[in-house]
Amino acid sequence: MAVRRAQVLGLIGAVILLIGLASWGIVTVLGRAGELPEASVSVQAKRPDGGAPSDADLDRARQVLLTRMRTANVEDPQVDRDGDRLVLRGRGAGETMLRELVGTGQLRFRRVLATVFTGQPMTGTLPEQPADAARPAVADRLGEAYPAAAAVQDVDQGKALPPSVTSAFGALSAADVATLPVRMRLLVPGVTCAQLTEVGAADRSVVACDKDGTKYLLDKARITAADIAGATPAFGPTGEWTVNVRFTADGQRQFTELSRELAPQREQVGIVLDALVVSAPAIQSEITGDVQVSGNLSQYQTEVLAAQLAGGELPVRLTVVG
Repeated sequence: MAVRRAQVLGLIGAVILLIGLASWGIVTVLGRAGELPEASVSVQAKRPDGGAPSDADLDRARQVLLTRMRTANVEDPQVDRDGDRLVLRGRGAGETMLRELVGTGQLRFRRVLATVFTGQPMTGTLPEQPADAARPAVADRLGEAYPAAAAVQDVDQGKALPPSVTSAFGALSAADVATLPVRMRLLVPGVTCAQLTEVGAADRSVVACDKDGTKYLLDKARITAADIAGATPAFGPTGEWTVNVRFTADGQRQFTELSRELAPQREQVGIVLDALVVSAPAIQSEITGDVQVSGNLSQYQTEVLAAQLAGGELPVRLTVVG
């Protein structure tokens, strides 16, 4: 009898143990199944002048990317070095987001000097600036198209250029276009937004496009990423997603001064990330606090934009290679 009782107790214990193991197994499987898939992107690093990056450059780039990934709520973010390449890995973010996070992150606030809208006349005036050293070589390749374009003074004259001229400009690379006078970049229809992708120097006027294809001629930068203390996505009271930008003390002083200059005529300020005009609001009064960046942005776009601004500018240019 005692033996049978021991057998029964042993069987009960075995059943309890099996249930416990089964329960533990279910929890483990569910935990693994619930993990978000990992995404990864490999990027090649080069200095802005095309040279090889230093160890300090790569270490700084790694820290900037980690900050961006954390700001974008990427789980288990990792950035590993492999020679002059960096490999980004993380969960909760697809490959598309990781690719967008490797942008240079060069934020510029620039006064809008002129705009060219499709079917509408140009507004504003055009400044002169020093010639680019590489411009003569580009002018030689353009041949007779260059002096024809140099004579253009307004939008209508640009539209009247013969197809042979516009097609010659359409064959230029983005680097070639960046050497041209800003007037030419703005007014020659053959220069498209697809060619206006070079990030211009902060101390020079540039021509850039917004996502709708409007060309903007923009003054020298008054605010850069170094003047940004933080950025967060937010759902605004008007029912649209925005990015709240907080300035450093010096950045706030500079932006307040810029807004004071623009307010009397309700001029626009172009908010440019890398080579894209994200927003170009008209300034109606002096602004002494934070700024909201809007422009029909989705929640995803504001999260990416805030993350790009979070870690500051990258010291290198990154090209996705895998």
